[in-house]
Amino acid sequence: PVRVTASIIDMGAAMWAVIGILVAVRERDRTGKGGIVDTSLLETGLGWMTILMAAYLSNRELPQRQGSGVDMIVPYQAFAASDGYMMVAAGNDNLFRRLCAALDRPGLAEDPRFRTNGDRVVHRSELIPILSEIFAARPRAEWARLLETTGIPNGPIHTLDQVVADAQVQELGMIQKRPGSDLELIGLPLSFDGLRPPFTKPAPALGEDNESVLG
Repeated sequence: PVRVTASIIDMGAAMWAVIGILVAVRERDRTGKGGIVDTSLLETGLGWMTILMAAYLSNRELPQRQGSGVDMIVPYQAFAASDGYMMVAAGNDNLFRRLCAALDRPGLAEDPRFRTNGDRVVHRSELIPILSEIFAARPRAEWARLLETTGIPNGPIHTLDQVVADAQVQELGMIQKRPGSDLELIGLPLSFDGLRPPFTKPAPALGEDNESVLG
C-alpha cells in the first residue's frame, strides 16, 4: 500500500463540513430554522471510495491492485517514456482506436483481445506490456504532440521542481511569499473575481500570542 502524502481525508472532512454549513445557512435563510451539520473522517474516507465501493457492493469481489491504473478502464494509467512518466487516458473504445493510430499500431484496435474496453480489462496483462514498450521508445514531449493532435488525454508526471517551474503554476500565482520573508509557500487554491487571496501575516513565533490569548 502507498500512502497519499497529503492529509486528504482530514482536508476532505473540512470541505464537507463547509459545504454542509453553507447548505444549513441557506436553509436557515429560507425557513428561519437552524440545524446540526455533522461529518467525520470515516464518512469522508468512504465518500472518496464511491466507485470501488459500488463495484464491490454489486459483485462482492475485492478489487485488485492496479498501480496507477484503474479496474474498469484500460488503458488509463501512467507509462514510462524515455525521459520520465506520463499519464495516458484512452477512456473509451473510440479513444483507444485513436491512440493505436497515433502509436502507429492500428492493428491493436482490431485485435479481438483489445477491441472493446471490456476485452481490454480482461486482457490487461497482455495489452499493457505492449503499450509500455512503445512508450519507452520516445520522450514525453514527442508523445504529447502526437497524442494531443488526435485528442488523446495525456500529461507529464512532473517532479516537484518541474511543478514549481511550470508556466501555468507561475501564471496562476499559486506560489506566494510569506509576508516579511523570502519563504515561498502554496497559496489558497481559489480566487475571487480573478484575485487570489494573499498571505496576510506569518505564523506566530513560539509564545508570541500568549498575552493576547491567555491574558
